[in-house]
Amino acid sequence: MRPPVVMIVFNRPDLASEVFACVRAAKPERLLLIADGPRDDRDGEAELCRQTRAVVEEGIDWPCELMTNYAERNMGCVPRCVSGLTWAFERVDRAIVLEDDCVPEPSFFGYCEALLGRHEHDPVTMISGTNLGSKPAAGGADYFYSRYPIIWGWATWADRWRATRTEAERLREVWPALRDTGWLVERLGDRYRARCWAALLDAMCEGNLADWGFDMTWGMWRLGQLAVAPSRNLVSNIGFDERGHSSRETGHPRAALPTNRCPLPPAAPEALAVDGCADAAVFDAAYAFLSKRDPNKPWWRAWYKLRSMISQES
Repeated sequence: MRPPVVMIVFNRPDLASEVFACVRAAKPERLLLIADGPRDDRDGEAELCRQTRAVVEEGIDWPCELMTNYAERNMGCVPRCVSGLTWAFERVDRAIVLEDDCVPEPSFFGYCEALLGRHEHDPVTMISGTNLGSKPAAGGADYFYSRYPIIWGWATWADRWRATRTEAERLREVWPALRDTGWLVERLGDRYRARCWAALLDAMCEGNLADWGFDMTWGMWRLGQLAVAPSRNLVSNIGFDERGHSSRETGHPRAALPTNRCPLPPAAPEALAVDGCADAAVFDAAYAFLSKRDPNKPWWRAWYKLRSMISQES
């Protein structure tokens, strides 16, 4: 049986239509739809939410079980994604996850299916479909192992989701005791990257930063696991506009990246270990925002504070 697909949507029916067209072509036997509700102060948003849900509800024309989890009122991106995915993984033991702006290349589904089966019993937290860097995997493999789980189109197992959420809920208890021990340097293999992430983890502990992708990263590190990343980019994020939650910069270098087909079944790396060269490219590409300088954006203003913390510890 093909893995179930989870779609997470909100108020962008045009983008959701593009993602759903890819899901429709893949024809999963089970589709779980998670939707946030409208904000009270946004005129017309209730109708946009209705239209977005209807894209999926009215578009299924193949044998498929549809399960829905809708919020009546707006919960916000992080609470809605976390609660919705927890709901989903109470009903399925594995799934492919797509947000409403993540458009997958057709081979993405077969790639996820193959690697969910291949790594079910390995220390792997998730299968990512995104490659933001240009470094090919070593030895001509079709994927590599990374310390950084990128959540623009991904797949995982229910037990891995629950385990990372458990660790995320213990962050404020565990991180302060680990912060000055060298644990993070050992985990990441690089002092600068460790300092960057220490600042982010501090901000999360203090309640100044909420990001469920960072939660997963922390949980994966605590579990001693890795992420899988493709050698070719398989997912394009088309959501960089004023409607996005955190990706509002039109013309961003990571917006609407081209995709390429992954050979199936994907060729495996020689060993289940981090590919250092490819992983360095992931860090540089995925966290390029660390060097951005735009004081008009709240995210960058928050980063200035974090960067000063890093500088003081250098």
